[in-house]
Amino acid sequence: MKGPPRFRLLSLCLLLLAALGLMGWRAFDLQVARPEQFLRRAQRQYYQKVVLPPRRGAIYDRRGRELAISIKVPSLYALPPKVKNPEALAQRLAPILGVTSQRLRELLQAERSFVWLKRHLTPRQEKEVMALHVKGVGTLPETRRFYPHGELAAPLLGFVGVDAQGLEGIELAYDHWLKAPPRVMVLERDALGRWIYLPSREGETAGPCDLRLTIDLMVQYTLEKELKAGIIETEAKGAVGVALDPWSGEILAMASLPSF
Repeated sequence: MKGPPRFRLLSLCLLLLAALGLMGWRAFDLQVARPEQFLRRAQRQYYQKVVLPPRRGAIYDRRGRELAISIKVPSLYALPPKVKNPEALAQRLAPILGVTSQRLRELLQAERSFVWLKRHLTPRQEKEVMALHVKGVGTLPETRRFYPHGELAAPLLGFVGVDAQGLEGIELAYDHWLKAPPRVMVLERDALGRWIYLPSREGETAGPCDLRLTIDLMVQYTLEKELKAGIIETEAKGAVGVALDPWSGEILAMASLPSF
């Protein structure tokens, strides 16, 4: 039995009011109650930041001679969504990069928009990879730490990691001043989920500080040479030495052998 028309109309109005109320509550929740949470979620879906290692300042001796510098080297990246045949590409890149094809395949098939395939390529590796002309693979310039005098003053200077962070010695002690703020790149994708471009690197950030030590390169060399000779002569396991300026107390050389 059908109800009276007025009852059906009233029921329909109540349903419409309830639907509008739910829509209003949802709109309030999205725009007023939790806007930042949903904005962050949307940004994660359509934008991704890639942090590039920062540049580092140089380290000099008291006369301005270089003890540690940073040189630009290319690093290989991939955009997995743009790689059409990860299996074949992994096979082609493996002998060039010296990385197993299985590891490269895992990176190329990762559910990520950006992955590093190989950091700090040699000039020969870069040339061979670029000759493949593969879509979704490219290089970005990074910095690699270089010590012009090899192991000279190595324990004193320390070393840095692949992401340009100080790990030992002066590189670690003065890491805050030696490294610049990291550079950031932004990837964007369209409504279909395709990464539509890889923007150019942002402008160079504030530069790092250079560091000048009281160490004298020639005095450091002489001290290490004499310590090595003493180790050989006495058959000692190691040696430590410090050379000071008697007038100012400045450290002219500091060595610990054996080195790294």
